[in-house]
Parts: sequence; structure tokens; C-alpha cells
Amino acid sequence: MRILSATVAILSLLSVQAIGQGMPMLNFNLTKADGTQVVYEFRVPDNVIVSSFADTAEAQHRAGVTALTWAQSFYGAHDVFLQSVDFKASPVPHYVASFNGQIGTARQVFFAVILGSGTPLQPVEVRVLSKSSTGTGYSEGARPSRRHATVPSTARSEEEAAGRGFRD
Repeated sequence: MRILSATVAILSLLSVQAIGQGMPMLNFNLTKADGTQVVYEFRVPDNVIVSSFADTAEAQHRAGVTALTWAQSFYGAHDVFLQSVDFKASPVPHYVASFNGQIGTARQVFFAVILGSGTPLQPVEVRVLSKSSTGTGYSEGARPSRRHATVPSTARSEEEAAGRGFRD
């Protein structure tokens, strides 16, 4: 009976590994330092070996340190703040670290994925968001431009308010 249960466990582990390979884990938009907008996608690597992995405070801390070092180098980011490090059990055990940092002239959110082995996963650039034909914006996934409404100032009658500044 033990041999049967061990065989079932091994087969289920192999089937999870086969299903997970090449599967997207996370994707997001990013503006590179040169102003190009891209979509990055983290995918389960073909050569990943699924092994038992325990989510501990120490493992989470190591993943956060690894993710910070990798993200600063990969994205060319500076003034980076680690926002979170979250454990995800599927499709393979991994940590997702989120950051807020300066890339080029834009402050933005970006991510790192650390596999259960402690190895950072390299994202794939799945799409470049090109400028529209008018050159005024991006054709896919563009961030909305912020326009500030200007309100004309109104005349105020300012009287001294008994030593407390001015009264309207």
C-alpha cells in the first residue's frame, strides 16, 4: 500500500510540473528608462523542478532581499521601496515581490518573482506598446494623462480677524 501511495504522489507531482511549465504567473505594464512601454510576463520555466517548499519568515526575508537586488539591476531602478513579498503556491511555489521605484523619469510599480529554490525568474517581454500614429499617446494600455483644471481665483475680502490671521 505504501508503494502505491508513493507512486501516486510522484505521478501527481510530475503532472503538476508538466501542466505548469510555460504557464503565465504574472504580467504587468512598465515604462522603461527610455520611455518605451512594454508588457512583461513571468512564466513558469520549462526546466523548473518542483520540490517541497515551506513558506517561513526566513524564506520570505531571503526572497525579499534577492528580489530587491535583482529588480534594481534588471529594471535599472533607483530609489526603490519594497512594498510586499507574497508566497504563492501555484502553479509552482514562488514569491512575488512588489516594488515602487524610479525607472528613468517615471516612478512606478514593478515586480520580481523568486522561485522556491531562491532563484529570481527573468520575465519575458511579451509586447511593446507602440505610439499611436498621431504621436500623442500609446495605442495599447496607455496611462491616462492627468489634466488639472484651473479655477480662476475669486476676490477675497480680507479683514484682520483679531490676531488670528485674516477672515474671508
